[in-house]
Amino acid sequence: MWILEKVTGFESRFKKFSKKHEIEVSAALSNLQTYVDVLNKTNNLQTANQQLFVHSEQDEMVAIDQRGAKIERKTGKLKATRLYVYAAVINQTVYLLGIGDKDSQKQDLQTFSKKMKKIIRGLSDD
Repeated sequence: MWILEKVTGFESRFKKFSKKHEIEVSAALSNLQTYVDVLNKTNNLQTANQQLFVHSEQDEMVAIDQRGAKIERKTGKLKATRLYVYAAVINQTVYLLGIGDKDSQKQDLQTFSKKMKKIIRGLSDD
């Protein structure tokens, strides 16, 4: 059974982003649930990463976006949102690294890649 784990700093950034983009966050979280459901059903990371709302990023990190989520919302286009995660097969954990939008993507990738590499180092030490 795959579990979710928030990395240090995730909660505060998530709360701040949620205040401005509540609907986008709901959509990304809905897609995150679908992602975890696919992992639990198939136990196949490649299958989970092939979902339409999943984007491969640098190294093994992926971004889950808001597209296609089954949520109630007002009409109009949602802001491009990225929920960055790292799924570690070794311990069946999806690490929640952070959230951002298209405007912050370059900086987000740098920041969250460092967090992901720290997790990987920790897992390899076990």
